[in-house]
Amino acid sequence: MGKAHEALNNRLFAKLMFDSMFSAELTQSIRDEGFDVAEARQHPLEIQRNDYALLEKAVQERRVLITCNCSDPKSNFCVIHVEWLRSGKTHFGIILVPQFRIDSHYTRWAIRRRLLDFFNLLAWDELQNQLLWLP
Repeated sequence: MGKAHEALNNRLFAKLMFDSMFSAELTQSIRDEGFDVAEARQHPLEIQRNDYALLEKAVQERRVLITCNCSDPKSNFCVIHVEWLRSGKTHFGIILVPQFRIDSHYTRWAIRRRLLDFFNLLAWDELQNQLLWLP
């Protein structure tokens, strides 16, 4: 194993959980950069379709959740984040990406680059309990 893999194993970089709206091609490309990436689609439908359950799964696996779900008034991660912290729960970070940015092939790859840059700027512990918009 090389130095990059050793750094990842020491958890310098965050482990990631991508919500199901991200393409497998995109998540694989981030995995190919050496990141520990899980996908919501790898879990049962009852987890994939329930944002609370998905965040709980991300917490169990100690992963930062990357999602586009921020506009549904009944279930969005802006609301869930606030509820979570008010109830004394912690999470390993939520990163919001505007949905329209991942819908086109061109902007999807720009998002990939921005995500990789973002993950290389912040240490694992700086993401805990944070709700952040991808810059």
